Amino acid sequence: MNGILIFFIFIALGCVGYALFRYARRPVEESGTDFRLREENGQVRIEYRGDPFTGDVAVGLAGDGPEKKFAVRTIRLKLEAPLTSVTGWTKSDWYEIERRLYERYPEAEIIWSEPVAALFDE
Repeated sequence: MNGILIFFIFIALGCVGYALFRYARRPVEESGTDFRLREENGQVRIEYRGDPFTGDVAVGLAGDGPEKKFAVRTIRLKLEAPLTSVTGWTKSDWYEIERRLYERYPEAEIIWSEPVAALFDE
């Protein structure tokens, strides 16, 4: 009886060891590509690649006829970090932020404040 108990303990320890091994070897997401979105008090706070953004959210009616609903209509985004912190970013980085916001707020119009807005006017 003791032999069976010891056998199952070793099996359990093997499973735990294997799980820890798999956890340690999991692919690590690049720290430069993380995206965090937090909503609070009519604002969105975004952190992308370590740089903070804030956005004022305007809610309005979306849809036609009986399908009308309240939805986020406009998001005005502003870079909170110094402009030098985004040196080296490409347009695809800015479009990635917009893509992530459109996933969450499909009816929203995203308006960037200066100097970021100049990138989209070209």
